[in-house]
Order: sequence, then C-alpha cells, then structure tokens
Amino acid sequence: MLAIVLKLLPGSQEQVELKNPPQWEIVLRMIVATSVVLVLTGLAGVLGPQLSGLLTTFPMYASILSGFSAHFQGPIAARRVLRGLMTGFGTFAVFFVIVSATIESWGIGFAFILALCAALLVHGVSFMLLRKYMVEGRIDLSKESP
Repeated sequence: MLAIVLKLLPGSQEQVELKNPPQWEIVLRMIVATSVVLVLTGLAGVLGPQLSGLLTTFPMYASILSGFSAHFQGPIAARRVLRGLMTGFGTFAVFFVIVSATIESWGIGFAFILALCAALLVHGVSFMLLRKYMVEGRIDLSKESP
C-alpha cells in the first residue's frame, strides 16, 4: 500500500533553494502541534479513543511538517517531506501493530521492546534496500521521479 502511495505522489526534478527559516519557526511549530493535541484531547470524549488517537498521530505531524515546509521552502519541499514520511511509515505501522497485538498478553515492557526491535529491523532492511537500489542506479534520491 505504501509503495502505491509513493508511486502516486507527484515527483519533481526541480531544485529547491534551501533557506534558513526564522528563529521563531520551531517555537511556532511546537505551539501549533501542542494546540492540535490539546483540541483533540478535549474532543476525545466525543470522537472516541480510536479516532482521536488516529488523528493525533500521522495526520497531525504530517500536516504540520508539510505545512511549514510549504510556507518556508515552497510546495516542492512540502511534497518531499510527505514522500519522506511515507517512506518511513512502514516502520511506524510495524511498531504500533506489534504494540497493539502484544500489550495485553505480554505486558507493556515486553510489547514496547519487541515493537522497537521489529521497527529497527524493518527500518534497517528498508535502508539497505534503498542503498542497494541507489548503488544499482535504479533510484536517484537527489531527484524525484516525474
């Protein structure tokens, strides 16, 4: 599924001029993120634990990171942030699937240790595959596919 999303995300071979954002930008990101979490926490009773938990994770940080990137670096940079997030989302998914599958029967400590080990394994394999394809010339990370 993630591969399909990555394939469908539009690419760009345009260069992005990297600019240093203002010093207050990180503080503003933290305020925005905290505000979103507080609003979702306040609405948790109405939304329920599953929906409020779902909205607090990936959509929140993806929106904040890509929104700030778009504002300070432009739409190409925002798209690259989203592609990077999607590339790492498999690790994120593995971690939470394992925690949710093991936390009741094996306890919180073991569930998180197992999930962390599995996530590191998935991330490491993803990184090795990415490097392999880069060496073979199949992927050019300096340019996104059109």
